[in-house]
Amino acid sequence: MADISNNTLVTIVLFALAVTLLGTWVLYGKIQATGLTASPTGTVSASVYETTDIALKISAVTFSNVSIDFTYRTDGNTAVNHSGAEAFLLRNDGSANVNVTLYAGDSLWVTQTGNSSYYRFNVTNATGNTTAKNCSGSSPDHNVWYNVPVGAGNVATKAVCIMDYTDNNDYANISIEITVPSGESSGGKSSEVVFTGSEA
Repeated sequence: MADISNNTLVTIVLFALAVTLLGTWVLYGKIQATGLTASPTGTVSASVYETTDIALKISAVTFSNVSIDFTYRTDGNTAVNHSGAEAFLLRNDGSANVNVTLYAGDSLWVTQTGNSSYYRFNVTNATGNTTAKNCSGSSPDHNVWYNVPVGAGNVATKAVCIMDYTDNNDYANISIEITVPSGESSGGKSSEVVFTGSEA
């Protein structure tokens, strides 16, 4: 058996070591690491259109039997009769603040056909709400009553300005006060009130 010199043996060992390291490097490059986590971020964007959408959650004001020369309100004021009638409950269902106007398409009374103190309204915040404004910009005054404009030819009256659209703060009460005129005939009376919302 031939003797291998130390130099030859060292050369063979170094060559074998280089081949092993090269093989390990190539093999490691092809293996996917597992158990490692990353936290990439992404962005989602959307543009919500501004919409004006109002709805009456209570859309009928129903007074029970009423008597001539008496005044009735929906707000339960003890100074006048309220007959258990509820106020209109208006809600802003849109995505923008709105101004709301109202008018009556026809008169409630036969003997009082135009705008008069016999048919009035006022605006107050619904329970828990603080944002319903009257159109002078201050909070509604519960003691101020306005004549309901009657007839299609009349200009609608602003009732609520800058009504909020955010949930739980988007309601307003529209209370109604009626006084039965002297000489009014008996029988059922009705009047349709039209509410119109526009972007504030």
